[in-house]
Amino acid sequence: MKVNVAILGAGCAGLALARCLKEQGFSGSVLLLESRQCYENDRTWCYWAKPDSQWHKMAQYRWQQCLFSSLNDAQHIHYYDSTSYCCLPAENYYDFCLQQLDSANVSLKMEVEVVSVSPTRSQSWLVETTSGNLEADIVIDTRPRPCEAILYQSFLGYEVTLSRPIFAPDTVRLMCNMHGDNQCMRFYYILPFSPWHILIEPTVFHRYPLNPDLLKDDLQSALRAEDIEIESIIRRESAILPMGQTHLEGSVLVKGGIAGGALRASSGYGFLRIQAWALACAQSIITKQKAFSHQQHHLQARMDHLFLNVIKHNPVDGPDYFIRMASQLNGDQFSAFMSDEAGMKEWMQVISALPKWPFIKEVMAGG
Repeated sequence: MKVNVAILGAGCAGLALARCLKEQGFSGSVLLLESRQCYENDRTWCYWAKPDSQWHKMAQYRWQQCLFSSLNDAQHIHYYDSTSYCCLPAENYYDFCLQQLDSANVSLKMEVEVVSVSPTRSQSWLVETTSGNLEADIVIDTRPRPCEAILYQSFLGYEVTLSRPIFAPDTVRLMCNMHGDNQCMRFYYILPFSPWHILIEPTVFHRYPLNPDLLKDDLQSALRAEDIEIESIIRRESAILPMGQTHLEGSVLVKGGIAGGALRASSGYGFLRIQAWALACAQSIITKQKAFSHQQHHLQARMDHLFLNVIKHNPVDGPDYFIRMASQLNGDQFSAFMSDEAGMKEWMQVISALPKWPFIKEVMAGG
């Protein structure tokens, strides 16, 4: 079997690339290979978006304010005028992408494991799978892979219904009860879908990946802090996100998604960055017959890595740094910064908000 483009992995990034190839009018054959048996509502993607954007319109939930707080009672609320904090459940995204891929030249094979990928003498690729071999002109690997990182964001989330309504159901608890010790920084995150329906996620920034099951005590602490009583559990989600990848796995293959460095190093947000990469990569395939991994501005990557190294070596002070940033930038400025749309003004505000000495020491130490 011969195809023009083989996409390994049909999660967020793989589906996005295939969808963009179709939307941009790619006439070649595209094959997605996915190991899972079926798509489930296994996660949520959150991001900031403006009302005229595609992803704002598609989001199932939107909020105009987010709360930051630390264990010492410091807090700040962001109010958004020109943007919203949005949540897109996985099942909505998967359905949208799969509908878009209903095309003669784009196909998806489920329950297929990729065994190996090797170059051929004819400058194509041989892809060996559990369902047979195929040859492809271009291969993009979007499968998640363990990687080395400065910090790891581990979280355990439960979507639940409540026995009594949550306080302030119009406010996302973005980073609440932040506190740190000599090993890590902890907080919890709550999306109130309605007064009686929420997603709650205890989260840890740690220098090592943590089994999310270890965060069950953090979950109980968050429930007590919010005076929440669970009536029923709808589903569970968990993940370990690499923040500030220090070494991308060596490979001649083009990588996409998290494996390709799509996460914003200092935050773990990646959905909009994946969509932007997918569009640019699709256009490059169509015009140049060449794919590429996620590309990030060098200065932003350097600043993100510096910030993460400071958090890594000063986790007790991490909550203060985030509160300072939240206080220095208004809601729309903060959302622009988090969405890769910040200008020099927002960058200077972030720099001025943070204490200088920890960052100077990190630079001097080569961090």
